[in-house]
Amino acid sequence: MTPLPFYLSYGMPKSGSTLAFALTATMLEMAGVPQVKIPGDITDPATKINYINKFDGPAWLKLQADADTLAKPLVIKTHSGLFPRIEQALKCGDLFGHAVCRDPRDMALSLLDAAREGRSWGNNQELRYQTVADTVKRLHASITTFEKWMAMPNIIPIHYERLAFDTESVAAEIAAQLGITVDIPQAIVITTRSKFTQFNSGKSQRWKTEMDPADARRLEVEFKDYIETWCREIPAAPKPRKPAPRFFAKWLPRRN
Repeated sequence: MTPLPFYLSYGMPKSGSTLAFALTATMLEMAGVPQVKIPGDITDPATKINYINKFDGPAWLKLQADADTLAKPLVIKTHSGLFPRIEQALKCGDLFGHAVCRDPRDMALSLLDAAREGRSWGNNQELRYQTVADTVKRLHASITTFEKWMAMPNIIPIHYERLAFDTESVAAEIAAQLGITVDIPQAIVITTRSKFTQFNSGKSQRWKTEMDPADARRLEVEFKDYIETWCREIPAAPKPRKPAPRFFAKWLPRRN
């Protein structure tokens, strides 16, 4: 089967996933592939980007119907769970992408930051996140979803620490997966200066200095297996988990 021209950018909450998405979009644009908004109601109409909240079977069928009309590789952002039809597409090689993760201790702090900001704007829903313990249920759900994505072929892992502090290496891995060659440093400049990334300069492993040691220890025990697999130290480049070469060959502009 011919792969469809869609690249999936999945991320856990507060993992820097918007930066990963924007960086991917920038590199495709630099490779001569404009990132146009997918028509209709497949993507969130409230955003200017191709964000799909629930990436399930019906969403996939709509994308298939629009593929020939769009005729260009488009990156799609999602925080969705993994649905059976998308799982099948990944296993068949009809779809590929990346999944962004982060240490749950840092995610908890960022969730609390966002909740405080939301309360300052009068968002009463954010009352649910006031202590580290309040974030545990959300963290469990996010980790379970990430691990399901990472069990799939054609998905490469991106850790927040590398994305934030070794951005060039991560961008190069994404470009290699896409099968494109671009000026990586320039792509980073364009992304960070002109696109909405929801990302500040950040601090590496902030939980070490900002989280109560007792809370940090509880989360370390709670998420022991996940932390040891993905977050024990700042990760090195992941082992290659790339799809077949030139996945987008049919869709990318031809160079003279």
